Amino acid sequence: MQYEELAPIERSDAAAELASNDWERVSVALLRLSLHDPDPEWLEDTVLPYTRHEHYWVRGVAAMCLGHVARIHGRLNLKKCLPAIRELLDNDETKGKAEDALEDIEMFIGGTDEEKDRATQE
Repeated sequence: MQYEELAPIERSDAAAELASNDWERVSVALLRLSLHDPDPEWLEDTVLPYTRHEHYWVRGVAAMCLGHVARIHGRLNLKKCLPAIRELLDNDETKGKAEDALEDIEMFIGGTDEEKDRATQE
Protein backbone atom coordinates (compact mmCIF):
# COMPACT_ATOMS: atom_id res chain seq x y z
CA MET A 1 0.00 0.00 0.00
CA GLN A 2 1.17 3.50 -0.79
CA TYR A 3 0.88 6.37 1.69
CA GLU A 4 -1.96 8.76 1.07
CA GLU A 5 -3.69 11.38 3.19
CA LEU A 6 -6.68 9.67 4.75
CA ALA A 7 -9.86 11.72 4.98
CA PRO A 8 -12.51 11.22 7.64
CA ILE A 9 -15.17 8.60 6.96
CA GLU A 10 -18.75 8.41 8.14
CA ARG A 11 -19.48 5.39 10.32
CA SER A 12 -22.13 4.15 7.89
CA ASP A 13 -19.65 4.30 5.00
CA ALA A 14 -17.03 2.59 7.13
CA ALA A 15 -19.50 -0.16 8.01
CA ALA A 16 -19.95 -0.90 4.31
CA GLU A 17 -16.19 -0.99 3.77
CA LEU A 18 -15.65 -3.26 6.78
CA ALA A 19 -18.42 -5.59 5.59
CA SER A 20 -16.68 -5.94 2.21
CA ASN A 21 -14.06 -8.17 3.85
CA ASP A 22 -11.60 -6.96 1.20
CA TRP A 23 -8.39 -6.61 3.21
CA GLU A 24 -7.36 -3.34 1.56
CA ARG A 25 -10.76 -1.69 1.96
CA VAL A 26 -11.04 -2.91 5.55
CA SER A 27 -7.56 -1.62 6.37
CA VAL A 28 -8.21 1.83 4.92
CA ALA A 29 -11.58 2.10 6.68
CA LEU A 30 -10.02 1.18 10.03
CA LEU A 31 -7.29 3.75 9.55
CA ARG A 32 -9.71 6.49 8.51
CA LEU A 33 -11.87 5.78 11.54
CA SER A 34 -8.99 5.65 14.00
CA LEU A 35 -7.53 8.91 12.75
CA HIS A 36 -10.76 10.90 12.74
CA ASP A 37 -13.58 9.43 14.88
CA PRO A 38 -13.99 11.35 18.16
CA ASP A 39 -15.12 8.41 20.37
CA PRO A 40 -12.21 6.31 21.68
CA GLU A 41 -14.44 3.69 23.33
CA TRP A 42 -16.39 3.14 20.13
CA LEU A 43 -13.13 2.91 18.20
CA GLU A 44 -11.75 0.27 20.56
CA ASP A 45 -14.90 -1.82 20.23
CA THR A 46 -14.85 -1.44 16.45
CA VAL A 47 -11.14 -2.01 15.85
CA LEU A 48 -10.32 -4.69 18.43
CA PRO A 49 -12.04 -7.62 16.64
CA TYR A 50 -9.88 -6.96 13.59
CA THR A 51 -6.76 -7.94 15.55
CA ARG A 52 -8.00 -11.49 14.86
CA HIS A 53 -8.89 -11.00 11.18
CA GLU A 54 -7.88 -13.76 8.76
CA HIS A 55 -5.56 -11.47 6.79
CA TYR A 56 -2.28 -10.59 8.52
CA TRP A 57 -2.26 -7.04 7.08
CA VAL A 58 -5.64 -6.23 8.65
CA ARG A 59 -4.46 -7.63 12.00
CA GLY A 60 -1.38 -5.41 11.90
CA VAL A 61 -3.37 -2.35 10.85
CA ALA A 62 -5.83 -2.97 13.69
CA ALA A 63 -2.95 -2.91 16.18
CA MET A 64 -1.64 0.27 14.59
CA CYS A 65 -5.11 1.83 14.85
CA LEU A 66 -5.25 1.09 18.57
CA GLY A 67 -1.92 2.92 18.85
CA HIS A 68 -3.52 5.85 17.01
CA VAL A 69 -6.39 5.86 19.51
CA ALA A 70 -3.87 6.08 22.35
CA ARG A 71 -1.94 8.84 20.57
CA ILE A 72 -4.93 10.94 19.54
CA HIS A 73 -7.14 10.49 22.60
CA GLY A 74 -4.53 9.91 25.30
CA ARG A 75 -6.34 6.85 26.60
CA LEU A 76 -7.02 3.24 25.80
CA ASN A 77 -8.60 0.37 27.70
CA LEU A 78 -5.39 -1.52 28.38
CA LYS A 79 -7.18 -4.49 29.87
CA LYS A 80 -8.99 -5.09 26.58
CA CYS A 81 -6.41 -3.97 24.06
CA LEU A 82 -2.95 -4.93 25.31
CA PRO A 83 -3.46 -8.71 25.23
CA ALA A 84 -4.69 -8.53 21.63
CA ILE A 85 -1.77 -6.39 20.53
CA ARG A 86 0.76 -8.56 22.37
CA GLU A 87 -0.55 -11.67 20.59
CA LEU A 88 0.49 -10.08 17.32
CA LEU A 89 4.12 -9.93 18.49
CA ASP A 90 4.36 -13.70 17.91
CA ASN A 91 3.88 -13.41 14.14
CA ASP A 92 6.60 -12.01 11.89
CA GLU A 93 3.98 -10.48 9.58
CA THR A 94 2.33 -8.46 12.35
CA LYS A 95 5.18 -7.97 14.81
CA GLY A 96 6.39 -4.60 13.50
CA LYS A 97 2.98 -2.95 13.59
CA ALA A 98 2.28 -4.41 17.04
CA GLU A 99 5.59 -3.04 18.31
CA ASP A 100 4.75 0.38 16.86
CA ALA A 101 1.36 0.30 18.57
CA LEU A 102 2.92 -0.61 21.92
CA GLU A 103 5.42 2.24 21.53
CA ASP A 104 2.58 4.69 20.86
CA ILE A 105 0.72 3.42 23.90
CA GLU A 106 3.82 3.80 26.06
CA MET A 107 4.57 7.28 24.73
CA PHE A 108 1.07 8.72 24.88
CA ILE A 109 -0.48 6.91 27.82
CA GLY A 110 2.64 6.16 29.82
CA GLY A 111 2.89 3.86 32.76
CA THR A 112 5.34 1.10 33.44
CA ASP A 113 5.09 -2.35 31.94
CA GLU A 114 4.23 -3.63 35.42
CA GLU A 115 1.31 -1.18 35.67
CA LYS A 116 0.11 -2.22 32.24
CA ASP A 117 0.38 -5.89 33.18
CA ARG A 118 -1.75 -5.22 36.25
CA ALA A 119 -4.30 -3.44 34.07
CA THR A 120 -4.59 -6.48 31.83
CA GLN A 121 -5.13 -8.79 34.81
CA GLU A 122 -7.79 -6.75 36.64
